[in-house]
Parts: sequence; C-alpha cells; structure tokens
Amino acid sequence: MIEFVHKSLTTRTQNDKIPDFVTNAVIRVTVVVLSVVVAILVPNFLVIVSFIGSVLESSACYIFPIILRFILEYKRLKIHQVCVDSFVVIFGVIAMLSGIPVSIKTLINSNQQ
Repeated sequence: MIEFVHKSLTTRTQNDKIPDFVTNAVIRVTVVVLSVVVAILVPNFLVIVSFIGSVLESSACYIFPIILRFILEYKRLKIHQVCVDSFVVIFGVIAMLSGIPVSIKTLINSNQQ
C-alpha cells in the first residue's frame, strides 16, 4: 500500500522538485499516525487484529503459496512433494479454523465487559 501511494505521489512530485526522502518520510509518518489513531479510537483493536491475523496469516503463509505452486508446477512435482505440500495446506487450514473461534470468543467476551 505504501508503494502504491508512493508511486502515485512521486509522479506528481517529480515536477515539484520535492526530494524523494521528504515524500517517503511524509507518507510513512502519515501511515503510522493513522494507525495509532485507529488503535486508540477503536475499542478492542487488538482482538480485531488477532481475528484478521488468524484468517490472513494462515492463508498467506501456508495455503496460497502452495496452491499457486500446485497450479504452476503440479505436473512436474514428485509424489512426496505433493504429499508434503498437501500436509502443509491441511495444517494451514487447521490453524486458521482453530484461530477463528478463539478470536471470536475473545471478541465477544471483551464486548461484554
């Protein structure tokens, strides 16, 4: 996201003669300040982040890379590679499915207090 914002701003600022380090510093400080404001204003922000992390971390780290590998290289993979990769995908799904209820339960408990 930072790179997208940076690219859109640098095309505008190349004509303005603003140094790149200033643009980078402004973008980074803005993102950090916005993150801090959201963390302060949103109650139970930690629980929300843990819920999002339980879904996205397992998907991004364990499931999606191996599915992409299957799509791109399935015919060239040996049987033991397919078995190991399948085990990792199953582990990722189990980790995701076990993290979601814990996060939801924590979110519900924190809202009741």
